[in-house]
Amino acid sequence: MALLMLLFCLMASGSVQAAGKKGLVKEGKKYYYYQKGSKVKNTWKKVKDKGVAYKYYFGSDGAAYAGKKAKPAIKKIKGATYAFDEKGRMIKGVVFIEKKFDNDLFCYTGTFYVFGKKGKLNKTDTKKLTKLYKKVIAGNTIPASEFQTILTKYGETEPLYTYYTGQGCDPSWDEGYFQYAHVVFAMHKNLNDGLDYIDGFRKFMKPAAIVKAAAM
Repeated sequence: MALLMLLFCLMASGSVQAAGKKGLVKEGKKYYYYQKGSKVKNTWKKVKDKGVAYKYYFGSDGAAYAGKKAKPAIKKIKGATYAFDEKGRMIKGVVFIEKKFDNDLFCYTGTFYVFGKKGKLNKTDTKKLTKLYKKVIAGNTIPASEFQTILTKYGETEPLYTYYTGQGCDPSWDEGYFQYAHVVFAMHKNLNDGLDYIDGFRKFMKPAAIVKAAAM
């Protein structure tokens, strides 16, 4: 009898705790959305954080789809493809998913995605970026402006961080990095024409790490 009473109390306590939860809640490493005391499932929700509205998708277990800082989650929902960051927020714009570091190319290989204003994969611009990416991987040096045209189209008019090392393997080059929200370009400035050129793709790093890497 005492055991039954204990179980009843524990169950009641859990129900009260769940009933007290509302909106977006982080439990462990996952995010859930509570509505009327229960987790929502298989649905979109818009949540405001510091005045900015973000969209989340909560799956069959109630957990928000979420990736990692350097590797957003790519998910197909009702026939359309979307991307989500490490906090479960839907991503818009250009995303580069790193696969591995290629020692011969001395850069990261991976896959480009472009997501439109509503978050859906834009297949046309994804193909354009993929074509440019393949040219770089094949050993071609591509003007940064060709990549930046597409980034600008999706609101990324300037890199979040730009670093030049002040030196290069060629005396006429100044090597460095361009970091955007979800892609880092290895590039060099041609000191003869003053233009930037993309050489490869780097692992997503914190600003201090980029400075350190650029100085090596």
